[in-house]
Amino acid sequence: MKILIVDDEEQIRSMVGEFLENEGHQILLAVNGREGLETARREADGLSLIILDNKMPVMSGFEMLQKLRKEGNRVAVIIVTGHSEMDEETLIGQEVLGIIEKPFSLETIKNLIDEKKSQ
Repeated sequence: MKILIVDDEEQIRSMVGEFLENEGHQILLAVNGREGLETARREADGLSLIILDNKMPVMSGFEMLQKLRKEGNRVAVIIVTGHSEMDEETLIGQEVLGIIEKPFSLETIKNLIDEKKSQ
C-alpha cells in the first residue's frame, strides 16, 4: 500500500514510516496539513491511506481532511491526536478508519491497516 504520513513531529514520521516500510508499504511524508494536502492531490490515484496528525501548524489535520472530502477524495484516513479534542461526532461524514490517541503503539496502526486491507 502507498501510505502518506502527515505529522509535524519528525520522530513520529520517522518511527511510523520506518515501521510501515518494514511491513512492505511505500511511504510518503509531509510535515503539515498543507504539504499533506498537496501530496494527497498529487498521489491521489495510488494513495491507499493517510495517517494524519490533527494538531499541526499551518493547517490542521481536520482542516486537511475536510478539504480532501470536499474535493471528493475518499482515501482511507487514520487520525492521530495528542488530545481527546477529536471525538467520533466531529468526524461523522468524514469517513475515518480510526482515531488513535498519542502515545500509541505501532501495533495499533498495523491492526487498523490490516483491517483496511481485509475490506
